[in-house]
Amino acid sequence: MKTKKRYITKKRIIIGLVLVICIMLLLRGCFHQKKQASSPAVSVTTTKVIQKDVTLTTHAIGNVQPTIAVSIKSRVEGQLLSVGFKEGEYVKEGQIIFEIDPHPYQVALEQAKANLARDEAQLENLQKLHERYGQLVKKGYISKQDYDASEANVKAQAATVLSDKASISNATLNLGYCTIRAPISGRTGNLLVSQGNLIKANESTPLVVIHQIKPIYVAFSLPEAQLEAVKKAANNGIVYITIQTKNSNTKLMAKLSFIDNSVDKNTGMILLKALYPNSQEEIWPGQYVDVTLPIAEIKNALLLSTRAIQEGPEGSYVFVLNKDSSVTLKPIKLGEVVNDATTIVHDLPAGTTVVATGQSQLIDGSKVQVVAESAK
Repeated sequence: MKTKKRYITKKRIIIGLVLVICIMLLLRGCFHQKKQASSPAVSVTTTKVIQKDVTLTTHAIGNVQPTIAVSIKSRVEGQLLSVGFKEGEYVKEGQIIFEIDPHPYQVALEQAKANLARDEAQLENLQKLHERYGQLVKKGYISKQDYDASEANVKAQAATVLSDKASISNATLNLGYCTIRAPISGRTGNLLVSQGNLIKANESTPLVVIHQIKPIYVAFSLPEAQLEAVKKAANNGIVYITIQTKNSNTKLMAKLSFIDNSVDKNTGMILLKALYPNSQEEIWPGQYVDVTLPIAEIKNALLLSTRAIQEGPEGSYVFVLNKDSSVTLKPIKLGEVVNDATTIVHDLPAGTTVVATGQSQLIDGSKVQVVAESAK
């Protein structure tokens, strides 16, 4: 009897415990539903997937270089009489920029002319003598040996005359070298000599360096992997690059003019150059500029603001806005970055609305309140 009572008591306790647990679970579920129902919608901004033609570009740091750089050196020695420009000044092709004392070279030229006149007179005399020897050898008055010696003297003197003429040409050249003219039009650099200095011929240090900067080159390098795209773009027509200096918002357009014939084996980069007119001297040799080069055109690309894209352990995703103001987490596949704010996507149709800001508070299925639609 006691055993039966003990069994009934135990059974009642178990039933009571089960009822208590069920009541607690029921209350917890009601509380959770109430809490979930009362949670406010997350404020977000949105943006849309747009479709349009885009140009893919690549970027590099360019260095401005003169199209021609000429180091001016003297070809003769002498005292510098005058300088025909101010350092840093623009000079024109053919302009006299240096004059070296010509007097020693004028004297040398006159000496060479005098030597020629003397030797020509002596040649004329030997020729006449040789003609007389020709008559005498026929009559047997002189030996054939004397006649041959006379002929050799004429030839030797003729060679001396030719040497004198060469000396005159050389002296004339040296005299001409005393006047140094600008071989190109361009901007002069630092003047390394002063009037009155003694100039040496072909000295290692130039007198001045002239840079042709109208037009001017912008040199830059790209990775080997981009070579084929650049070559393809160049084969399709003229390629224009965009140049922007570090301290200016102005963008300049230059024409791609050179692709090097080999890739640098040490860096894996290839050298390119663009030609810019530089009529107003907007850029300067040695300056560093930002270069943007178009490498491909994509028709009807699907574009999305980069800030709408989130990254997770399984890759990229976005929150797509539904008609009931909820959001759906959608994994996406990304393409090229078109600019700093836009990326090509492959899994979203044009016109799809996605969350642009406020994603950190969202999960799949969250309710949202759109406070603004982004322009991008």
